Amino acid sequence: MWSQYVTYIKKTSTHVTYVVDIPYATSIAEFCWHANNAVTQTFEYETISKLGDRALVAGGGGGSSHNSNGLGGYGGGANGGTGSSSGATGAGGTQTAGYLLGFGAPAPAHGGGGGGGYYGGKAGAAYSPDHSGGGGGSGYIGGVTSGSTIAGNASMPSPDGATETGHSGNGVIIITAPAADTGAEYITNTILIPQSAEPPPEAYIYTPIAYDPTSEVKIPGGGTYKPGNFVNLDYGFQLYFPNIGDFYGNGAQGIARTSEIEGKGFTNAMSTTEWTKAKSVQFQFIVIYNNHTYLPNEWIDLDVSREYFDFYVPLAASEYASALVQFKSIAINGTDDQNDAPLNKTRYTNQAARHSALKRYNVDVVGNIGNMVIEDTGDFRFSNFFKQAVTPTQWLVKGVVKKVDPTKQNNIMGDTYDLHGRTASTSTQFLNTFGLLPHLQQLPVELPLSPEKNNIDALKRQPMRMGYNVLADIQTTGNYYDSLQILPYYYRLDLKTGTFTPVDVYMNISGSYKVINKFGAAVSGWDSSSVYPYVYALNWEDEKARRNYSAGEQEATDSAIALAASQFSLDTTGVGKTAGPSGSSYRYGTAQVMSLTGRNRTFIGNDETYGESKNPDMRLSAAMFNIQAQRWHFTYGLPSSAVAVKSGEPITQANINAYRTNTSVIVMAANIKSIGDVWALDYKMSGGNNPIQIAGTSYSTSSIPYPVISVFSINKSSADDLEVSGTH
Repeated sequence: MWSQYVTYIKKTSTHVTYVVDIPYATSIAEFCWHANNAVTQTFEYETISKLGDRALVAGGGGGSSHNSNGLGGYGGGANGGTGSSSGATGAGGTQTAGYLLGFGAPAPAHGGGGGGGYYGGKAGAAYSPDHSGGGGGSGYIGGVTSGSTIAGNASMPSPDGATETGHSGNGVIIITAPAADTGAEYITNTILIPQSAEPPPEAYIYTPIAYDPTSEVKIPGGGTYKPGNFVNLDYGFQLYFPNIGDFYGNGAQGIARTSEIEGKGFTNAMSTTEWTKAKSVQFQFIVIYNNHTYLPNEWIDLDVSREYFDFYVPLAASEYASALVQFKSIAINGTDDQNDAPLNKTRYTNQAARHSALKRYNVDVVGNIGNMVIEDTGDFRFSNFFKQAVTPTQWLVKGVVKKVDPTKQNNIMGDTYDLHGRTASTSTQFLNTFGLLPHLQQLPVELPLSPEKNNIDALKRQPMRMGYNVLADIQTTGNYYDSLQILPYYYRLDLKTGTFTPVDVYMNISGSYKVINKFGAAVSGWDSSSVYPYVYALNWEDEKARRNYSAGEQEATDSAIALAASQFSLDTTGVGKTAGPSGSSYRYGTAQVMSLTGRNRTFIGNDETYGESKNPDMRLSAAMFNIQAQRWHFTYGLPSSAVAVKSGEPITQANINAYRTNTSVIVMAANIKSIGDVWALDYKMSGGNNPIQIAGTSYSTSSIPYPVISVFSINKSSADDLEVSGTH
């Protein structure tokens, strides 16, 4: 193993580059690099017996004479340089001649030896007056495409990234290989265009046909069928696999001789059902068909007489980028696995054709993000909304606010569409998609958290105050195990004009205002020290009951973590994918950026969706379902000393007073992304942001690009509520 000679490693988003400094040379062995995949590479020094096994050969320079009167020739390039001297010199190797294949000539007394290479250089003259340098070896390109060799007398890239003319010292190999998949991709509307396979060499000239999988397919009898470029986890999709083809060609009759032209008397939009013996499909991911589970790469036989087929991707499947889907059709006079191309026009030496066809297609498998819910706040104004009152009745604010049991949910506020984009209703179990969260089995009150939604009439004009926190969570399905990011954005809403203005939020620290949320500051490469860290922490031990952590959810979480611990060998137990909420003060972010990890995440997957089994023949384990649905727990809010000024303006008393009025409120929006092993998903509210109702007036929030989730008072805080305590 020669890995110890790797002196420099550089990683980019697409490649890994290895620079290997070879400390000595040998005439019988060469340096080899092996890559089983983008993660496992080994470096070995081994004998290569066949010249054809070489991919690239760099020619070495020839040796100089003992008194340096004769200099060695430069290494190739296609041809090595000739050594220099006043007399006879060593000739350089070429592509067809030299000293020997792979060997330079040994140095004679006082003369220079030939450089190694594809063909080694010849030696220089041995004695005075013709001391001369040896010839350089030639370079070689084989087994690679778009390769080039650069002679030692020309400018070339140097190992440090600059350029040099020739290279002195130890030989250097630079290998650039595709990098391992280390980061999530963002969903786009672009997928691969599959290509048909090449025919055997004995076939006549063949032109591959590329099929655009996003183009519409014409359906005989009228209409079109447009393929999708992705399918969702825990969701159904329909496959269109007709027996219709266009065979008109040029109308030629008969088969006197083979031809590329389709036709032979047939027509377009022609059914081939009567000549089709069988057809089948194969997916690179788990699917359910006809109440049977098929694992990845299992062929699924289809009814030849049908064109439309309904499939389901169970929650237990993994997300996938460009998963392969293969369609196979076999003629009545054909046999299985004869052909690997969409057409069978290839003819062989006996004029026979293969009576089957194979078409490839690529599709993405993507999870979901949604079911965002607010379950409680620290503000007593909303305590009766979120939690049930204790019995017998006790008053927190006599005649207005009752004391509550924080472990018993009353109402929830959140998405009114579920993870699958369906309206939350009894048929979807509302937002209790997988049946493990009974507190979500009710119609949610739509976001944002604003005063008019309060269930106490006397408080319907009082927004939540700064100084209190909000307990919320959001769900994902797919390969989202240890990373979810939340970027809060704050706006001032002028209740007179309905205008939203971005603001920077400050808090009082020992008599001085420090910015804790600078509007839009958190971008790639930003300086986190530019804001004061107003920290958010998860107090799981005290809050898990308020967050409705159920026994079923706990069982699913334990099961999923055990599965993760057995699968993800790079993780240490309790870290990353194998982590779970614990402790009383897990810090996960600030008022500027929240970075949720496995310590914020529980697992809620189940083999039942909407109360129906999605594991029909029990081929999938419960843990495979458990791990593929997650609930992310977080807290947000602003300190009681918080003030807001127009974004970018200085923090002066005049600017504070201009916004701190009883005709303004603070509106919070959040950019929420789940970062997975394959994809990164943005959270958006189905149907867009909901309007804000205050004092009988509706304010549209459609101009805000992120989901709007809360409204805060701008001129009142928890500091004004000091006489009220013990709400929870």
